[in-house]
Parts: sequence; structure tokens; C-alpha cells
Amino acid sequence: MAKSIFSDDFKPAPYWWDETPRTDNDENKPPEKVDVLIIGSGYTGLNCAIETARAGRETLVIDSNSIGWGCSSRNGGQISGEIKPGYDELHRRYGKDKAFALVKEARNALAWIQAFIGSEKIDCDLRQCGRFLAAHNPRQFQQLLQQAENQPAGLEQALTVVSRQQQSAEIDSDYYHGGLVIEQHCSLDPAKYHQGLIVRALSAGCRIIGQCEATNVQREKSGFSVDTGKGRIQAEKIVVATSGYTGAVSSWQQRRVIPIGSYMLA
Repeated sequence: MAKSIFSDDFKPAPYWWDETPRTDNDENKPPEKVDVLIIGSGYTGLNCAIETARAGRETLVIDSNSIGWGCSSRNGGQISGEIKPGYDELHRRYGKDKAFALVKEARNALAWIQAFIGSEKIDCDLRQCGRFLAAHNPRQFQQLLQQAENQPAGLEQALTVVSRQQQSAEIDSDYYHGGLVIEQHCSLDPAKYHQGLIVRALSAGCRIIGQCEATNVQREKSGFSVDTGKGRIQAEKIVVATSGYTGAVSSWQQRRVIPIGSYMLA
């Protein structure tokens, strides 16, 4: 038998889970009726749960897997204030006002998460480390230079141009032709941040149940009826917060949200 490409101590899980083991909220029986049912226990679902539970709404979060099993606890922890396509392309497609609003929303999201983590005192190793955009060739470096010199009014941010001679301070490689540092970009420990959201949702009175897949959603006069692997739940409101994991339970989202695999090896 051929030798495995993996080392003897290989495990198919993020190493940062060692410091923040996954929460096991796999109770067998969900409530029959709630005010708000949230399908999906990632960042979106838990942030929503915190808001609704604090507003006095009886809130339940369910997930088809363990709580936070997916991208929210597995991602690389990078936080940016950028979107793709960038401002120039958005301007060309949709006009100045819409381009400005879209990019501004991304910048606001970066400011919001910093403020939220601070106000909630979530210990998740948040730091403003900046992001280095490396140029693969001289032409791309000139494009980055123009980007730094021609920022749209009202969307300015701290940018530092890095020459090829200076780039060793940012990256241990001489392959690139310089680049650009976006100073405001941040990083955090994704699992610690997710765990912080769990704690705050539970403290607000929310219930969270894993291994409870939603299999069917029906609209009714009084709200919604949701079939799950652990029984039927009646809810006045539902939030489908499944992102790239969305299945047939929401065909509208499934047709519009594209799952993208992201793999890291260490």
C-alpha cells in the first residue's frame, strides 16, 4: 500500500480549534414554538440571535452539524473593508452613487466589527495588522500606485506604497515587484470570535441546538412551520443564515449563493 501523503499526526481540523473546542449543544428536543427560528449557527445566525434575544424575542438557533462547525470557525481570520469588484469597476457598471454606497458599506462593516468586539469585550486576538497586496509584475505595481494616489473622495483610507526594495519588511520573498499595504485591515482568531458570539447569545436567553437539520419550511398564516431532524417547530419569523451551506430548504438562496471551497494546509 502506498504511503499516505499526510504526516502521522495529521488531522482534518483547524489547529486553532485546540484552544477553542467546539461547543456541544446537541439536545434532543427543540421547543415546539418560538418567536424567531434561525437556521445556521455561524457568524450571521449568532449575531442575529443576539439582537433578537436581547430585544425580548424567544429565539432558537439550529444547525445541521455541530455549532459553528463550518466556515465561521474555520476561516483564516482576515478582516477587510474591501469588496470585489472595486470602486472603479462598480462605477463603470452602476454609476457613482451606487459604487460609493457599496464600497462605503464594506468600510462600515470593518469599523462595525472592531467596535462590536470592543464593546462586547470578546477575547478573540483582534489586531490591526494591515494587509499587503503584492504586485506580480511591474505593471501591476503601477496599478496599485495609481490606486493609492487616486482614492475616491469620501472613501480615503490609509495606504502605504511598498517598493520592491522595501517588501522584505512585509513578506519574506523577493518574487514580487513591491505592493501596497492597507493599514486598517485586521485579523482575529475565528473560533474564539465565534465562541464569544455563542456565549453572548446564550446569555441573552437564546437556545442553540446542533445536529438539528431543517428539512422543510412551510409558510402558514401565523408564521412558519419548519420540519427538522428532531421534530417540527412553529416560528413567527425565520432567518435562513446558511450562506454557502444552503440546501433545498431554501431553493431561492441555493440558486443565488455559490459555495466556494477554501483549503489551507500546514
